[in-house]
Amino acid sequence: MTELTEEAIQARYPSAPACSCEECATMCRIPCWPTPSEALAIIQAGYGDRLRMTARYEDLKHHDTTVYLLAPRADSPETSSSPYCCILMRAGLCILHDLGLKPIEGRAAHHDRVKATSYTMNHDIRNDILKLWDSDFGAAVIEYWERR
Repeated sequence: MTELTEEAIQARYPSAPACSCEECATMCRIPCWPTPSEALAIIQAGYGDRLRMTARYEDLKHHDTTVYLLAPRADSPETSSSPYCCILMRAGLCILHDLGLKPIEGRAAHHDRVKATSYTMNHDIRNDILKLWDSDFGAAVIEYWERR
């Protein structure tokens, strides 16, 4: 079996055209997952305090192995006046987008793709991202984040 690489994930889930329609903005209610390299770039750009460590199952379907990853924190609807849960949203836009730091899951998301693929793309991309986090490099990024 060929090892999954970040380049392979980038090719499998290409960036969608930017869109700020209501349907696309609604997707931003749930923080998108970065790859380890993307999380490292977010940390190095000074946004590490807006990330959190979370645990997920490596295989979202079978719940085999717990994998830790970094993802944008979510604002609690009880403590935020924003309709978005992702802490990186300002005025309906991701602050990382114009900085070239928007995580792959967010870059690949688009209302046309969601209609066409529904749950499948989200499930597949998250499984692939978890495979990258389940690595020495993924663990090193989390360790770097914890030390900052």
